[in-house]
Amino acid sequence: MSNRITYIDSLKGLAIFLMVMGHVIARQFPDYQIALANDSRSVIFLWRFIYSFHMPLFMFCSGLLALRIKEYTWKVIGNTIWKRACTLLLPFFVTGAIRYWTQGGEFLDYWYLWSLFQFMIVVIAIDGLCSLLPKYNKEVSTGIIVLSALMVHVFWNGFMKYENMPFVDVWHWNLYPYFCMGIICARYDLCTKWFSKNWLYTCSLLVFGILTYVITIKGIHIPKQSLTGCLMPISAIIMLVYLFNKGLSGTSKLEQCLQKLGQNSLEIYILHSFFLFPAYKIGEYVIELSKLNGGYTAAFMLQLTSSLLFSALIIVLCYGVMGIIKKSNILSQILLGRKGEIK
Repeated sequence: MSNRITYIDSLKGLAIFLMVMGHVIARQFPDYQIALANDSRSVIFLWRFIYSFHMPLFMFCSGLLALRIKEYTWKVIGNTIWKRACTLLLPFFVTGAIRYWTQGGEFLDYWYLWSLFQFMIVVIAIDGLCSLLPKYNKEVSTGIIVLSALMVHVFWNGFMKYENMPFVDVWHWNLYPYFCMGIICARYDLCTKWFSKNWLYTCSLLVFGILTYVITIKGIHIPKQSLTGCLMPISAIIMLVYLFNKGLSGTSKLEQCLQKLGQNSLEIYILHSFFLFPAYKIGEYVIELSKLNGGYTAAFMLQLTSSLLFSALIIVLCYGVMGIIKKSNILSQILLGRKGEIK
């Protein structure tokens, strides 16, 4: 069990670092969407690469840990929903309001917390209702969860009207299938039974490498909701699960660092946006370098180095503020979603 938790922490740690890094890169441009449209090969290569799989990976990890209910009763369901609300909705509203009042932006900037809470309510409802069945409740629940994931994917692929659902963050429901993927993998221990197979890792590595070249280097647009667009995050998830659960030792300094980040990923997600700052000069240098003959490599290295350093600095600042807030159990619960010392 400890090995399972270790590799999940490593996956979450990688996902949260990539998320911070993606936000840092976006702050290098006054409008990163314009930079994305003008030059996808060098100026925004890292951004495209990170956003091709990091949030599906995050949702997959959340799904792995979502359903730990052994027996459904009204009391258990109520307590589970209450705990999830305290963990996700308290910081969504309280810290989200503080950030909105101090820095502006949109109130749904903490969309991950809001979406994850909705995902959990849906799967708890499905699992709870299916538990009332006399036979095969596990299999029926699994089938409905898979079907719901497929339905959401189809609706998000063009049938769902975003503007008609103000209380549902419809745009980010495209991540619900990856959340369900994590639930199914945890329920049937697929990470050990299937994702540990070398041939599957090899195929995933090849698919991920080819799609990375096509999407990020060649700049060919592939809709994320398409079948091909889904292959990249799925292949990345399988590849990374294999690496952290089977291929790596779990004791290296890098993995230990990722494990600590994963254990505090919720707090880092909530706090990091307070420390993001514009770095337009770096973006200007990256653009200028990319225009020179053979300047793509220099532009990439500048962006990679600067985003790594700034991301590490922001995470250190998050740990500093985290240490102060977590001295108060009440403030830690309200602002960060859980109380206790830093892990």
